[in-house]
Amino acid sequence: MDLKEQIDGLAKLRNQLAKQAEDARLRAQACAEDLQRVETALAALTGDAPPKRSGKPGAGSVKTAEVEEEIVLILRASPKPIPEQSLKDEVKKRLKDKGKRLTGYGVRFPQALKSTKFVVEDGHVKTS
Repeated sequence: MDLKEQIDGLAKLRNQLAKQAEDARLRAQACAEDLQRVETALAALTGDAPPKRSGKPGAGSVKTAEVEEEIVLILRASPKPIPEQSLKDEVKKRLKDKGKRLTGYGVRFPQALKSTKFVVEDGHVKTS
């Protein structure tokens, strides 16, 4: 096995592991959000005060990582590249629907697109 084959093999493995890590992180975040909703519902039914939030980000201002997550989910569902403006609008809508404050979104979206996860060509975005 020559050096190029080794490099290609390691790059492929890196991409697979990055995808698995991203999937696990998204599943963990979804579980945490579900847990918060259940705790809030229980508190409403029992009359108890809802549990205090930890120092983790919740419904605060949107973070670049959250924008990236939404982009990944949208692009995975699309068989072809998506126009950048359409993608920006859809990500914004999804984040707003999740109760996120969109303060700084205009800066976060371009930052997220600079991730190695994405390729922007001719105004269209696809996964790398």
